[in-house]
Amino acid sequence: MQKKSSKSFGEKDLAKESIEERDAEFKQLCWDLFKDDLSTNTIKDFYTYWSERSSNSKKMRFEMEKVFDINRRMQTWLKNNNKIMPKSNTGASGFNIGN
Repeated sequence: MQKKSSKSFGEKDLAKESIEERDAEFKQLCWDLFKDDLSTNTIKDFYTYWSERSSNSKKMRFEMEKVFDINRRMQTWLKNNNKIMPKSNTGASGFNIGN
C-alpha cells in the first residue's frame, strides 16, 4: 500500500465543528485515502469501528486516542483482519459518501 498523507484531527477541530461534520469529514478522508487500494467493505468496516461515538456522543473513537495516524491504523487493521478472516473480502456494500 502506498504511503499517503493523513490529516490530523486536533482539539481545535472538536471545538469548531459538530460531531456530524467531523464524522462526515472522517468518512470522506477514509474513502479518499484508501479507495484505490482497498475494498469498499474494508473501508466501511474501518470507518464504522473508528467512528463509533462515546457514551455522551461528544467524540468518536479515533478522537479519544492519544495518537491516531490513519495510515498506521489501517495497516494494523489489515494485518489483524488477515489473521481473523481469509482473503475473500470482495464486493461492495453501501458505503455512501454523500449524505
